[in-house]
Amino acid sequence: MVKQITRYVVWPFVLALAASAAAQAQPWEDKMYINANLGFDLTSRSFTESLTPVIYDERAAITTTHTIDSGLTPIDVEGGVRIWRSVGVGGGFTRRTQTETATVDARVPHPTLFGQPRFASLGTPLEHTEWAIHLHAVYVLPLSPRLDVAVRGGPSYFSITQDLVTNIQIAEESPTFSTVTIAKVGATPHTEYTFGYSAGGDVTFFLTRMLGVGATIRYVSASVDFPVVGGGTATYDAGGLQLAFGVRIRTR
Repeated sequence: MVKQITRYVVWPFVLALAASAAAQAQPWEDKMYINANLGFDLTSRSFTESLTPVIYDERAAITTTHTIDSGLTPIDVEGGVRIWRSVGVGGGFTRRTQTETATVDARVPHPTLFGQPRFASLGTPLEHTEWAIHLHAVYVLPLSPRLDVAVRGGPSYFSITQDLVTNIQIAEESPTFSTVTIAKVGATPHTEYTFGYSAGGDVTFFLTRMLGVGATIRYVSASVDFPVVGGGTATYDAGGLQLAFGVRIRTR
């Protein structure tokens, strides 16, 4: 859904904005820019991991569903310099952290009856943190002394830390072993690094010659594979559609 919105709404908007701005553009004269934003990640993402430990001399099956909700990105900063006419280079940094409620579903073997599993489920809090460094080329089009637009894009470097489930402890709920519950979930943080890309646009309205406010729309994409206890991987798609609002500083 987000990819369709990006393809059919965001990119046409950015291209139309750039085309309109190009027709009215004035020379870009700033030497340097700094953007300090409060960001919002608009994309919810989910992934699963699976374990098959041995319980009562039989293979159990544990599936954990992680859901990383959309939400606030409190650290979202950018900066750069003009190098030639309306072209510049710069970089940015974003970071967000979240405590998700992951769902752990377990198929637990019966202690005395082979092939007669019981089922249990539990929601457990797990930590998720991701930060990214975005490098970009930028093209700035001043529409008037108080208004300019910019389009930018380039490679990104991501660090993603995720609590992954390593084991569970069960509790038998009846003397006949008819029901079982998950008493405790063991988890360990794991960090993966990867490359991706970002692209988007920005609109700035200047309150003074050097200070303004603005809004950024950005699409970010990356993917990592977390190793799972017992073998295999769990794939997580980072990034997505982002909005940011904040202060704009220019020097001339």
